[in-house]
Amino acid sequence: MSKIKIRVTLKNDKDNLVQETTGTYQNSCLKYEEDKNEMKVTFNYKENIIKRENNEFSMTIDFNNNLLSTEFLNYKQDLIINTTKIEKNKKNVEIEYEIDNGNSINKFLYRIEEIK
Repeated sequence: MSKIKIRVTLKNDKDNLVQETTGTYQNSCLKYEEDKNEMKVTFNYKENIIKRENNEFSMTIDFNNNLLSTEFLNYKQDLIINTTKIEKNKKNVEIEYEIDNGNSINKFLYRIEEIK
């Protein structure tokens, strides 16, 4: 298990959220916390799956199978996404994906960068 300093970016047409934090890398998974330690996040580098969860909410995005699953207060919902790019270099990853909400297509960028 090794600790690494990372910069995480989640960007869409409206927001550009960037956070620097420390993560733990073990068994091809990076674990870190966001939102002032209220949200636990795990990114699996082998399977290209991100999981974000806290006591009330859970979201899993499976970029290989183009599926976003959420659970909130025992209500579950699955959405089909379109993964348009997965680029990895060591512990750095950049993923672009789209969600069609019926009226428009929302484009997202998820990026993890190791900070040396």
